Amino acid sequence: MLFINVNIANVKLQEIPMFKKIILVVSSLLFAASIFAASGNYITNNKKPIVVNAKNATFTIKLMSNATTGYSWLLSHYYPNTMIRPISRQYVAPNKMMPGAAGYELWTFKVTKAGFRVPQIGYIQLIYARSWEVKKGQVMTFEVVSNDS
Repeated sequence: MLFINVNIANVKLQEIPMFKKIILVVSSLLFAASIFAASGNYITNNKKPIVVNAKNATFTIKLMSNATTGYSWLLSHYYPNTMIRPISRQYVAPNKMMPGAAGYELWTFKVTKAGFRVPQIGYIQLIYARSWEVKKGQVMTFEVVSNDS
C-alpha cells in the first residue's frame, strides 16, 4: 500500500492509505462546492448593469440590512413595468445574534417575456430608510439590460 505524509489543517494523514486520502479530498471539494452553490448568485453591485437573457430571466439583488435599527430596503420604482416584475423580498438575519448585527435582504425580480421582444434597458430603484424617513434614505439604482439571445 502507498502512504503519503501530508499535514492538512493540523491533521496528520501519514497513516491513511492513498485511496482514503483521495476520497477525503474529493468529499471536501464536493462539500465546498455545495456551500458555494447554496450561497446563490446574487447581484451586490449597482455599478455594472445586470444583463439578463431569456433562459435566466430571474435575478436576485442582495443588500446589507439591519432590521433592528428600523431600516429596511423599500422598492421606490422599477421601469418599465412591462419589462421588470418584482417577485419577492426576504430578510435574512445575521448568523451571529449580536445586538446591532446586520443581516441582508434578498430582492428577486424577473424580466417578463415582453422584455425580450427587443433588447431593452430598465431600472430598479431601492431606498434604504426607515418607513417614516423615506426622503432621507440611501438610494441605489440598478440598470437591467435584456438580451434576446
